[in-house]
Amino acid sequence: WVIAHLSPIAIEFFALAYCSYYLIIPGTLFLVYRKNYPHELTAATTRICLTMYTCYLLFMLIPARGPHHALPGANRLLIEGGFFTNMLHEIQNVESVEGAAFPSSHVAVAWVALFVLRRYNKKLAWPLGLLIGALTLSVVPMGYHFSLDALGGMALAFGLNAALKRRANCPEKT
Repeated sequence: WVIAHLSPIAIEFFALAYCSYYLIIPGTLFLVYRKNYPHELTAATTRICLTMYTCYLLFMLIPARGPHHALPGANRLLIEGGFFTNMLHEIQNVESVEGAAFPSSHVAVAWVALFVLRRYNKKLAWPLGLLIGALTLSVVPMGYHFSLDALGGMALAFGLNAALKRRANCPEKT
């Protein structure tokens, strides 16, 4: 229903937002590296990897299927579009994984990257936050996730961020 009611421009915008994921992770880590914080780069990489590994563990425990695999007539969900939409279709044709939908790792990792970046560049965090908000919204109309998958990804990111902040603020026992 969502796809049927979007304009081609809106579909291409959501495809661009979804594709931004592939630049957000290396871009965030590069900015942390450029800030000359070698130990901080390790911490940032650990947070992102922990998020990915948690998603992969949940994929095994909760093998949910995304709309492209779960809905009858899913081929009709493949929408016509411009450069970014077509690029996503090609990626999905080659690399689509059935049973790796909940939580959305794209959403979870993107939000964790935002939390990391926010510590080092507050000015850049605002536009990145808007882009990640668009990425979060894009997973549904692009047909890669159901809305619950996106909410699960956000909950995982916020939960991990809170747990890691709390752990960082706890004094070590000697």
